[in-house]
Amino acid sequence: MLDTRPGIRDSYEQRIATKPKVLDIGGRNHSSNSARRLRLLGAGPSTRIIATDVIPDYEPDLLDDITNTTIQPNSFDGVYCDAVLEHVTDYQMAITNIHSILRPGGEAFLYVPFFFQFHDIMDYHRFTITELARMVSGFSEAKIFVPGNGTDVGYGWVVWDVISYGKIRSLPRLHSALASIVNRALELAVRVWYRRKARPFTLDQAIFFAVNLNYNHGFCAWVRK
Repeated sequence: MLDTRPGIRDSYEQRIATKPKVLDIGGRNHSSNSARRLRLLGAGPSTRIIATDVIPDYEPDLLDDITNTTIQPNSFDGVYCDAVLEHVTDYQMAITNIHSILRPGGEAFLYVPFFFQFHDIMDYHRFTITELARMVSGFSEAKIFVPGNGTDVGYGWVVWDVISYGKIRSLPRLHSALASIVNRALELAVRVWYRRKARPFTLDQAIFFAVNLNYNHGFCAWVRK
C-alpha cells in the first residue's frame, strides 16, 4: 500500500484531473487553488469540475457538506479532496460518502495534515500515516505516499516551518533548499546509526521512516472504488 517513490504525488493527482467528471470537495469555486491545480495537471475543456463547499459566500458550484452529502451515489469519475478532512467533524463519514459518490472504478485523491499548524476555527484533526491507511481500507485499491518531491517534505520541512513560525512558506524555494539540507543530514545520521548493529529492517526503510514518516506536514492517498 505504501508508495515510497519521491515526487509521485503529481502522477496520482493527474489521474484525477483527467477524469471526465471530477468533484472538488471543499474547493470553494473555479478560482480556487485546487481548481487551478486540477487545470494545471491536465483538466481540459471537456472535463467537468464541480466545486463544493459549506460556505455560501465562496459561491461554490454546489453547496454541500461531504459528511451529510446530497450528491447522488455513483455520479462522479474522480474526487479531489486536498486538506479538507481536518475541517470536518466526522471524517470517516466523509470517506464513506466519497466511496458512495464515486462510480465503480472511480478514483480519488486525498491529502491530510499530520504535523501542521492550527489554521482555521474549524480545524479538528491531524492524521498519522497508519490512520490514513485505515481510513481508506474499504476501497478496492489504495496507495499511501508522501507529498512533495523529496526535499519539500519530511523532518526538514517541519523543522524550518516551526523555527520560522510558518513564515518561511512564503519563500518556497528557500524552504525547500533548507529542508533538503536537514533531511540529508538526518539521512547521514541514520546511515551511521544503522551500521552499529543488525536491524530487523532495511536501511532504506530506516531512512524513509526517519526523514518522511516520523515528522511530516501531511500524507496523501490515492484510491480506487
